[in-house]
Amino acid sequence: MHSFMSILIKTITMLTYNPFLTLTRSDRLRLIRNYLDLKQEEFAEQISVKYNRYKLWESRGIQSIPAEAMIALEKKFDVNRLWLLEGKGDMFLSEKALKGKVETLEQTLEEKNKLLERQDDLIEQLKEKISRLEGR
Repeated sequence: MHSFMSILIKTITMLTYNPFLTLTRSDRLRLIRNYLDLKQEEFAEQISVKYNRYKLWESRGIQSIPAEAMIALEKKFDVNRLWLLEGKGDMFLSEKALKGKVETLEQTLEEKNKLLERQDDLIEQLKEKISRLEGR
């Protein structure tokens, strides 16, 4: 997996330096979000930005990224600020991004498991009520 990440980052870096392909900050934000496999709403929440505001960043572009969002991107996903702002260097500073992705996936899985447990409890309650009603 490490080699895949290295290849992906090197490919994106090469594309960024291609004089015929200029990625905007919005493009780079979208690349990060897609790499992390997050929806816009999830990504906005992770970096403490309102969903509607973030959606505009991707669709209409962004000239400057607020400091709070930059700090959150760096702390949560280890995003390289220089890459995000200017397209120079690697997208991520280290493999911390993978850990952030794993944590996000674990949280999602845990939430889904809780919902499934609740669903199972409700099904059992319904079965009991049906049995009682049939017994009358």
